[in-house]
Amino acid sequence: MQYIAKKFFEAKSTYDINAIIQNLMQDRLLSLLPKKRFYSVLEIGCGTGGLTRKLFQALDFTKFVCNDINDYKSYIPPQTDFILLDANSIHTALEEKFDLIISNACIQWLHQREFLANILKLCHQDSLLVFGTFGKQNLIEIRQHTNNGLDYLDLIDYEKILSENYHILHLSETLVPLTFQTPLEVFRHLKLTGVNSLESNYTITQKKLYEFQTRFNNTLTYHPIYITIKPI
Repeated sequence: MQYIAKKFFEAKSTYDINAIIQNLMQDRLLSLLPKKRFYSVLEIGCGTGGLTRKLFQALDFTKFVCNDINDYKSYIPPQTDFILLDANSIHTALEEKFDLIISNACIQWLHQREFLANILKLCHQDSLLVFGTFGKQNLIEIRQHTNNGLDYLDLIDYEKILSENYHILHLSETLVPLTFQTPLEVFRHLKLTGVNSLESNYTITQKKLYEFQTRFNNTLTYHPIYITIKPI
């Protein structure tokens, strides 16, 4: 997890402009909110604050808490309370309960089954939880090309896991392909967003670039999943 966190932090100055799909996901999450007034908001995995800033513009709230494993405090609005820690343990660091818990492009990096159960400790009966994450087809080209990738969940997995503790208000998915002019641009995109899970010793060679272009036509597939739930 520390290696992944390091890659994201190295991409902090290039993430927002290159994270095309994640930016679209932020807007989709905003559209899923049934209301705009929440007393307390917790954003998990805020990163460089793209969603944070949109929430500040869209919502009426009294308290806003942000969390990330990297120190992005200077990137988010100063009115927020920032908590620096691994989100897998956030349920042990906070004692209060939140009206809205929201996260985009983060929970796929966590121990999801445990996280989705533990986060209940930060909820009251009327809390709303809204997540944007990724499914099994996400960056499938990279997985097939390198035999390396995250252990994603699919829609059926989420439905089964969530139904144990939550009312599922919304659960949907989509596939979004991004095609680049050259294979080198594909791997540059991954580097500039920090989103890939390539091992630290992975080396890009001309042969590997040619193979990727031939096999995948310089395309990356993103597989966004959108979740809106309330505790049972």
